[in-house]
Amino acid sequence: MNKGLLLAMFVLLNMKGWTQVNWTVYNTSNSGIASNTIYAIAVDVQGNKWFGTDAGVSKFNGTTWITYNTSNSGLANNSIFSIVMDVQGNIWFGGGGISKFDGANWTSYKTNNSGLVSNVVYSIAIDSLGNKWIGTYHGVSKFNDTTWTSYTINNSGLAHNSVQAIAIDGQGNKWFGTGGGGVSKFNGINWTTYSISNSQIAYNNIYSISIDALNNKWFGTQVGLSKYNDTIWTTYLPGNSGIASVNVFCLNTDASNHKWIGTYSGVNKFNGTTWTTYNISNSNLPDNWVNAIAIDALGNRWIGTDMGGVALLSGFPLPIRLLSFTGKSGKQKNLLQWKTANEKSHIGFHIERSVDGKTFETLRWMPAILEGSENNYSFTDIAPITGINYYRLKMTFSGGNIEFSNVLNLYTFGTSLDISIIPNPVYTQFHFITSSTGGTFQLLDLNCRVVFDQKIIEQNNKIDISTLAPGTYIYKYEHETGKLLKL
Repeated sequence: MNKGLLLAMFVLLNMKGWTQVNWTVYNTSNSGIASNTIYAIAVDVQGNKWFGTDAGVSKFNGTTWITYNTSNSGLANNSIFSIVMDVQGNIWFGGGGISKFDGANWTSYKTNNSGLVSNVVYSIAIDSLGNKWIGTYHGVSKFNDTTWTSYTINNSGLAHNSVQAIAIDGQGNKWFGTGGGGVSKFNGINWTTYSISNSQIAYNNIYSISIDALNNKWFGTQVGLSKYNDTIWTTYLPGNSGIASVNVFCLNTDASNHKWIGTYSGVNKFNGTTWTTYNISNSNLPDNWVNAIAIDALGNRWIGTDMGGVALLSGFPLPIRLLSFTGKSGKQKNLLQWKTANEKSHIGFHIERSVDGKTFETLRWMPAILEGSENNYSFTDIAPITGINYYRLKMTFSGGNIEFSNVLNLYTFGTSLDISIIPNPVYTQFHFITSSTGGTFQLLDLNCRVVFDQKIIEQNNKIDISTLAPGTYIYKYEHETGKLLKL
C-alpha cells in the first residue's frame, strides 16, 4: 500500500455505537501544506479548508493544495493567526497586519496605510452589519470597509490592550479576551469587564472564546476553562474534570453542542457530562499542542497542531444539514422557513421563540418529513410580541441527541406605522426598521436643515452616517419624528 497516499490513518471504535472514527494526518512530508505549525483553520462556503501557518496560508479542496505567501501573493505577512470569511465571500487573514482576498485580488491593511491600531493581529470577528473587529497587541480596531475606529485602554473600557480572542453573541455583544485583563464585553455603548477580581473566571489571560447554541460563553484561559451563562460561572480544571490540561488554546462547538477543546496535552471532547481525550498516546494526533480546531459541514474535525501539521478526525455520524433558516416579519405575524438534508435519524423540530435572546419557549413541535434528499418547512407565528422576536430550531434525533439552529431576529410591528432605530446612540451605522416601505428617511440638524436622506425600499434598512459629525439630529420619516444621537 502506498504510504504517501494513505498518509497516517488510525481507526478507533466507539464501543457504544460501533462508530468508526478515522484519523488522517497532513504534514509537509505527505501533502502540500506550507508548514507543520498551524495557528488558524477556517472552512469556506465551498468546503475549502484554509490553514494559517508560520509560512503562509494553505488552501485544500480535498485533492489539491495551494499555498499563498508574501512571495507569490498580496498576503501581508506569512504568520497567520486568524482567518474569517465575510458574507460576500471575501477571506480575511490576520497576522502581521490584515489581508483581504476575494479569490482573485488581495488588499492589505497595515498601520502605515490604514487606521489599524497595530500590525500584530491576533483575532478577527465580523458582526451582523459586516463590521470587522480586529484584536491586536495594542487594542481593538473596528473597520466598516470605509472607516476605522480604535478602542484602547486610553479611550474605552477595554481591560487590556492585548486582545487575543473575539466572539460575538446573539444579541450583538462583543466579547474581547485579553492577555492580562480578563474579558471585556461591549454592547456598542457600555463596557463590562470580568476578571479574577470581580468574577469567578479562571484567569485573566484569555486565549480563546466560544459561544454555544444555548448562549453560554466559554473562555479558554492560561489556567483552565470557564463557562458563563450570564449568571453563574463554572470552571473546569484537571482536578475537577476530565480536561487534559489547564492551558486552553482553542475552542469550538459542534452541531450537537459538544465542546472541542485544544490544549497543550491533546484535544478534549465534552458533551456536558462525559470527557473524552485524544492525545499522542491513545490516538494518531501528531502533536499534543493544539492551536486550532475547525468543523466542516460533514462534521469532520480539523485539528491544527503546533509542530505536527493537521489532523483530520472523521467518521462521526453525519449531522442533519440545515441548508437554510430564514424569516420574514409582518404586521402581527412572522413567517419562518427552512430547508434540510440528510434527515436519516431526525425525529423533528421544536420551534422556539424568545423575547430576550436568552430564554426560549416552544411554540410548536413539527415532525421530520424523512423523505427525499431535501425537505422544506414553514411555520407562521400568528401571535408574536411587538418588537424583536428571537427564533431558533431545536432539532431532536433518535438516541436523544439535540442540535440547534442559528437564531433569527425578527422585528414585529403593531397595527399602526411603527419604526425603530437600532442602536441609538450610534457611532457609524444603524438599522432603520419600519412597518412601511417607500418614502424617504431624513436627518435634520438642530437648525432643521436636511443633512442626510435615503430612500426606504425595505422594512429593515442599513444606514451609514459615518460622514456626519457627532451630535444630536432629528430623524423624520412619513409623519414620525424623533431624536438620534451620533457619538
